[in-house]
Amino acid sequence: MTTAWTESATWRCPDDTDLTNDQADCPQQWNPAASPVPPYEPVPTATHTVNGGDADPIELDVTADVLAGADLGWVIRKTDPTAPGRIRLGSSESGDGPQLILDTVVDDCPADPDKTEPGLCGCGVPDDLTGCVLECPVYTDVLVYMNGIVASQGVSDCYPDLTMTCDGDTIRVSGVSDNDPAPFIAELGRPSLSAYSTPEGSYGQCDGTGAAFVGFAAAGIDVVYACQQYFDEGCAQLPASAP
Repeated sequence: MTTAWTESATWRCPDDTDLTNDQADCPQQWNPAASPVPPYEPVPTATHTVNGGDADPIELDVTADVLAGADLGWVIRKTDPTAPGRIRLGSSESGDGPQLILDTVVDDCPADPDKTEPGLCGCGVPDDLTGCVLECPVYTDVLVYMNGIVASQGVSDCYPDLTMTCDGDTIRVSGVSDNDPAPFIAELGRPSLSAYSTPEGSYGQCDGTGAAFVGFAAAGIDVVYACQQYFDEGCAQLPASAP
């Protein structure tokens, strides 16, 4: 709806002062069927097909309106109000009237329209179906990235005592298993001006895309410098690697 109304609204009045008669007792009438400018948005928020004899509840998804701050309610009408056919719906006075059901969640990623919680990759970065982080930032959030490598390999249950350490040049996730004599090791090196590598390959951007660095182009130096800062911030949060 685009026009304010009260619980005394009728087909001809947004606020009828006398509901005991069949008159339009209001200073400003409306006619939802024939008004040149109807008191509702012309494009429906949701639609539902009702066939003859249907008696099941009608569900209409009005999430878009609620998120947009709609506070004037809704009107349920036929696509063509002048067409033959009648639908009987229960009002609030009937005891079986319409209900607005709100499913609420805590949104920990308010700036990300696709996520309500950080998940594996963090807000603003999609998790893929397997939970790995191939699309996640590499050097911009090295700890999330390395945890994602562990998750993508599915080794957490097999290696319950994985540790993450840093010696200033390499962040290492490692662990051993009673059922597998080979240790699990994933390493992420501090980027340099010549090149750097990740557990997924060699790259030329902080987000893990592009070719490895070669040469000393100004743009390459800027990117590597930023990546080094990101790496150092992550490394500082970890215990030192054993010598």
